[in-house]
Amino acid sequence: MKTIKLQPREPYNISLSELGEQVLDIGGRDIVIGFNEPSPKAGKGGEKLYSTLNARLPVYFLPAIDIAIGQKRRPQFYIMSGINIAMKWNANSEEERVKMLAQNKIKFDFLKSFLDTFYPDTFSIVEYVVAQDPLRISEGKLAEIWVMIEKAYPTRSNELKKVFARFKKPNKFNSKDGEQTELQKFTTAQNKELMDAIKYSISHLFVFGDTNFQGNYYLNPNGFASIGGHQEKYFNEVRNLAFEVLKNDPSGFFEQPVILRDNVQITIEKADEIPTPYSGSTKGNSKRLVLDEATYENELDLVYYDDRPKLKPDMDYLYRHVPRDKYQKFWNDYKVRYLDLKSRYEEAYQTSL
Repeated sequence: MKTIKLQPREPYNISLSELGEQVLDIGGRDIVIGFNEPSPKAGKGGEKLYSTLNARLPVYFLPAIDIAIGQKRRPQFYIMSGINIAMKWNANSEEERVKMLAQNKIKFDFLKSFLDTFYPDTFSIVEYVVAQDPLRISEGKLAEIWVMIEKAYPTRSNELKKVFARFKKPNKFNSKDGEQTELQKFTTAQNKELMDAIKYSISHLFVFGDTNFQGNYYLNPNGFASIGGHQEKYFNEVRNLAFEVLKNDPSGFFEQPVILRDNVQITIEKADEIPTPYSGSTKGNSKRLVLDEATYENELDLVYYDDRPKLKPDMDYLYRHVPRDKYQKFWNDYKVRYLDLKSRYEEAYQTSL
């Protein structure tokens, strides 16, 4: 089997099918996969649509299995939640914040159950972590980093602003015409929404351990190997540009000790229209929007994915790791745990999920 030695800050793109055909040498690093909660969407009947736990969720984390088994030593696996920054920049009210927090914690619990059941010995340890470093610096510092990037890389930063504008307002700017005039206005104006998206992107520098403050968690001297979906390539680029403008004197810039790590980055190639499993796929227009996933809320069976062409490859990948009948049993058995957790979070957070 072909072995590829990954190089720091040179993102490596690979498809799910290729993961079983190549060994990616991550150089003794530990693996980190980040996930968060998107802003709720306007759903059917005017209700807010949150990213409820769905049966496709493990697919986002299974590449860590494929990569870990090819290493000389068992890596640690950090499942890193960005819920802190999601609540800060993706939520518009306290109600949204607590609901997103509960959904995120339920996903943590589900992933732990999944890995404990099917992969108890693949990693030296699995850490379930909420990133803290992005909140240990001011938003002003994040904005300063972006100004430094714009000065050093004006052409690329302008293109990235367009990307983040499309992320922020996909219905408005993702047409083939691109609404170029409106897009140009949006990216050149002093726009808070766009600046929030930029600060959110820069925070990935800290979530994935390129730049570390002291006291968070054990830092492997070799650093981390981050794994992300196709859209992660843009956040990786911001990480790398920010690393370049900060690397000469990070402690001076942040006015506190800073630990840098030379990390490698892996992105899983997919069609751009396939939403990440932790966010969930949707279908329907703005008045009829529903989750296009099997969840415990809609009680759809796993066979639902057999008739969803864009989602079926993900489930086929999952079944390559865990036989369909075994995953079906796990999914059915976890429902009792899900309903209990949901009830407890509703009681604790004084909300409805």
